[in-house]
Amino acid sequence: MLVPKLRFKREDGTDYPEWNKDKWLSLGNFVSSGTLSKSDLSDTGTPCILYGELYTKYGEVAHTIYSKTSAEVHTFSQADDVILPKSGETPEDISTATCIPFDSISLGGDLIVFRHNEKVIGRYLSYLISNRTKNAIASIAQGKSVVHINEKSLSNIVLPYPVIEEQQKIADFLSALDEVIIQSEAEVRNLEQQKKSAMQKIFSQELRFKREDGTDYSEWSNKRFANAFTPLNNNTFSRDMLSENGTVLNIHYGDILVRFGEVCDIQTMDIPKVNTDIDTSRFDELQNGDIVLADTAEDETVGKAIEIYHIGTSKVVSGLHTMACRPTDKYAPKYMGYYINSPTYHNQLLPFMQGIKVTSIGRRNIADTVVYYPYGIEEQQKIADFLSALDEAISYAKQELNKWKELKKGLLQQMFV
Repeated sequence: MLVPKLRFKREDGTDYPEWNKDKWLSLGNFVSSGTLSKSDLSDTGTPCILYGELYTKYGEVAHTIYSKTSAEVHTFSQADDVILPKSGETPEDISTATCIPFDSISLGGDLIVFRHNEKVIGRYLSYLISNRTKNAIASIAQGKSVVHINEKSLSNIVLPYPVIEEQQKIADFLSALDEVIIQSEAEVRNLEQQKKSAMQKIFSQELRFKREDGTDYSEWSNKRFANAFTPLNNNTFSRDMLSENGTVLNIHYGDILVRFGEVCDIQTMDIPKVNTDIDTSRFDELQNGDIVLADTAEDETVGKAIEIYHIGTSKVVSGLHTMACRPTDKYAPKYMGYYINSPTYHNQLLPFMQGIKVTSIGRRNIADTVVYYPYGIEEQQKIADFLSALDEAISYAKQELNKWKELKKGLLQQMFV
């Protein structure tokens, strides 16, 4: 029997009929997509969707259209069309669908466009395809570095579906859940923007804290980086020399760029360890307050840094493509971690960045940058505490967002057959 674990009922409390199933092509027709590309985008014009945006901007339903085009030739959507990308980097990438609830959206190239018949509704199809049909689509994808699917290969995939009324209830419920997720994502973005703005104003000294009695603190001091920090020895261990076992933690540049914030709490972060058969004695062990910068990245994030915090008894070393250094003076905990990642400091690095596909920066260049800081520890601590409070708010908002996403994931597993 085609019956999911979790089902809606009719208004009178009775069950809906057993689900049906049909080949994809029995539920509508594939229609031609457009030819728009990134070069056709503009600030004004006709709302449009490009295939690459399905990976980065859209979920199962396109609640908002983000791009516009001034192109004169269009292939337009009809309300409730379902679109999929024809190509992607992995089979999982292209196993995703988006329902367009609007007429007259200009469609880009490299899209599969499905226009359903009276048996199904677009939002239901999109949720079904993006979640319970992913494996079937991934199994027919072809290619290596770039994978592809086409309309013909999708035509024979069998899709289950209930009566329209039950489809509508499923789609309405999941859309309402999506709205909560969208609001949660907006809250995270808003808090992150508040923090970014605060860091800009604080470290440019546009915004200053005051003493408890309301009087001003002294003017800030500054030093060349080379005078503010002493360089430490780092290793060049690759990922295959790291594991979950071992006793020495290793700060890898990739983790600085992607996983860690401005302050790395050694006791709470999941940090890879150096394999037990590797000698680390010739590398400096890090201490609280040490700064570790990533000297290589794919873009201008090179120079992103962490401050080591709450190290306890852990042994920690600095790894591949990093620059580790130790402050020559005492600063309030977390202050330097936030300052080194602020636009005020990072903008000094931009002229020294080199490379095309991979961007890097050298120690000599960093040595000539200037570090600014409040003269007294008290103002430094107020800055660190304020930004830490924002970080805690962001962390909590992200946790709540993840809870909603996990709830949706669990429900999707039970709502489809």
